[in-house]
Amino acid sequence: MPSDPAQPSQPQPQPRPEVVRDAVRLPVQDTANIQWRKHALERMVKRDITDQMALDVMRKGYMKGGVEAGKDPDEWVIKLAEQMKSGREVGVVVSVVGWAKLRVITVEWEDVR
Repeated sequence: MPSDPAQPSQPQPQPRPEVVRDAVRLPVQDTANIQWRKHALERMVKRDITDQMALDVMRKGYMKGGVEAGKDPDEWVIKLAEQMKSGREVGVVVSVVGWAKLRVITVEWEDVR
């Protein structure tokens, strides 16, 4: 039975953190699936964090914190982090949209000095 557009949709249950983390791993392999928010790009320049560093974090970083609902009903936000060769740790806040697209919201040094 089709859903009634006049009825509000039920909120999606919050997925487990590892499910969202794993949902980042596949789309990040093709950079066409990534939308870099203006804020993230500005912070990358200001903090001297390259796009390659951010991609590495999304590809193999660990979860830092929990899962939050995004602005869209099919959007989940997480932070991934990874230690760089320099010894410093980079954090990337990314949202998974529709389980297929990624939005990089911001990037930051986790060990702010």
